Amino acid sequence: MYQAEPENRAMGQAFGKKFDKTFKKAISELPSDAIRSYLKDGKLTVNGNEIVSGMLTISKHFKPEFNNSS
Repeated sequence: MYQAEPENRAMGQAFGKKFDKTFKKAISELPSDAIRSYLKDGKLTVNGNEIVSGMLTISKHFKPEFNNSS
């Protein structure tokens, strides 16, 4: 499962006041398919705004049953 977090400085410079709580929430709720598309294509549209490579930090999370703690 992928999770996206905005690079606040890059997003703020690119979108200014459009980069608000609603925009941040939409980014945090992006489905893994959309994030994979962003990783592949280098761009993604959220709330009508195009996010390009370097504007998001992507992390991969594994389901608890796949984590190996030993």
